[in-house]
Amino acid sequence: MGLIAGAMFAIFPLNVYYATIAVPEPIASLEMTLATICFVRAKAQKGSDRLAVAAGLLAGLAYLTTEAGSLILPVLIAYGIVMRYELRTQFSAAAGFLVILLLETLHSYYQYGQPLARFTATVDRYSLEPMVVTANTDLFDRLLKAYPRYFVWPNEDFGAWGLVFLAGIGLGLWRFRESALPLLWSGALLAFFNFGSARLDRYVALPVATRLIMIALPPLFVLTARLAVVSWHAVEVARGGISWVAWLGKTLLIAGGVCLIAIGMVASDIAMNRGLLVAATRNAKAVAEYLKGEDSLTLVSDATTLDVVRFYREFRGRDRLIPFDKLTVSVDRTLSLTGITWVALNGPIVNETVISGSRYGGEVSLSKAASDVVVRLQAQNIEPSVAFSWKDHRRWNKGRIVDRIVSLLHWKMPVQDIANTELAGIQAFRLWSGY
Repeated sequence: MGLIAGAMFAIFPLNVYYATIAVPEPIASLEMTLATICFVRAKAQKGSDRLAVAAGLLAGLAYLTTEAGSLILPVLIAYGIVMRYELRTQFSAAAGFLVILLLETLHSYYQYGQPLARFTATVDRYSLEPMVVTANTDLFDRLLKAYPRYFVWPNEDFGAWGLVFLAGIGLGLWRFRESALPLLWSGALLAFFNFGSARLDRYVALPVATRLIMIALPPLFVLTARLAVVSWHAVEVARGGISWVAWLGKTLLIAGGVCLIAIGMVASDIAMNRGLLVAATRNAKAVAEYLKGEDSLTLVSDATTLDVVRFYREFRGRDRLIPFDKLTVSVDRTLSLTGITWVALNGPIVNETVISGSRYGGEVSLSKAASDVVVRLQAQNIEPSVAFSWKDHRRWNKGRIVDRIVSLLHWKMPVQDIANTELAGIQAFRLWSGY
């Protein structure tokens, strides 16, 4: 059953998507899983204090990785109470966690003068994040519909796994005693992300992001694997010796699994290749590829595009990458900039007034100052001399550039991704201020 759960976890669309992105949740999931194994093994080895402390230490590491990872500790303690573990085992786990918490508190105090710097330093700014603001505009939808949608309707994050998860949860509730731990784990974390608050002084609903609830999903794969095993055994023992019933049942189970995997693969492809942020990143990479021959580069663009360009240009020290909101001079009088200054307008970013959702950070949307600069740039009415489609971008060469103005990329995005509007992907042109 463990191998089945692991295989399901590996092909889950959300895991496939984030396997190529540095986010804390997969690491926290590993730490929480190891903490759970150590805690359960502690009882099997007659209350092993070492394993219990190790479980607490791993829970502490999960907390350092992402704050919600700390919830695995009360989950394990609650499970110990349900299963009548020795109190010594639970106290040992709590002691291991407190060691990590104490070390972090001391470090924060001596480094920042605040024992809880990780919370006090970000709480006000976090409440103003676009995703948080969006989540609190309609609390009825946010609390009762936002996350349930992922489990009821097929989507690019879950594929069609949501309904299978619900069936697995139903089986777990029916056989609660042998499924208590995965139910407590997933239930506690899903409840926290759905109803929890970002502040203690007033209620601020947490943003809706499937990336966040990834740490609540590993136990659901255990329940789903158990559902698959139970279903397989059920069709194997078809009553009355009717062999064709058993074969039909097995065929339907296999066909259902294949369909589930196929839908998941399609969902993974959509998530990895057709989102707004994916388009913006690809555009920025195309700019970096086009300008890779420049020994030193002065580029004005949005922060996200500049980060990507900086990465693909290997952080060259002579480059000047200037965000829009840092450009204090008029775009038609760039006296402070010498040589050739490139300006890149990344369509998926500059044409979206508010960017929010599970795959966008607060730094993607343009600030008011940046938007004003973009408006001034667009007011120049500079028409690109050459327009390339997305498929042509790998064939760019300097010989095809006409005059001093060039459209590096002209890419039409899918209608469903951009609120019923077709946007040009990215334009880039030079501002000349002399040599």
